[in-house]
Amino acid sequence: MKTLTLLACAMADRGWRVRLVVPDYTAAPPFGMTPDINVVRVSTGSGPRGLRMARFYLRLPRAVADGADVCIANFYLTAHAAFVARVMHRSLRVVYFLQGDEAESHGRLALLNPQYELVVTSNDTTAPG
Repeated sequence: MKTLTLLACAMADRGWRVRLVVPDYTAAPPFGMTPDINVVRVSTGSGPRGLRMARFYLRLPRAVADGADVCIANFYLTAHAAFVARVMHRSLRVVYFLQGDEAESHGRLALLNPQYELVVTSNDTTAPG
């Protein structure tokens, strides 16, 4: 979560309107966030944590697609929700932010399917051009 929050802060610092969508049962992050980031807590009701998680992922596509141009998904379950959001709102662009070993396991899927686009990044933070 910290890496994604750092990315969100950098985008907000560059003038993007950034919305971080989280379930209502999560704690506040233990690290600083710029006040320009709009944190949206998706209501999951009461009950066992597993049931609340299921409600969150079912409600996530609508919460993500609402007024967004770009969705950055950082976990395979959020990537699935982002795909559903893309189906609901065709103008939405989805970026799957691979972290850790996901680049190895999930990145190979892109090589097998020509409809997927594998984006490789570097530590270079300079803007192109």
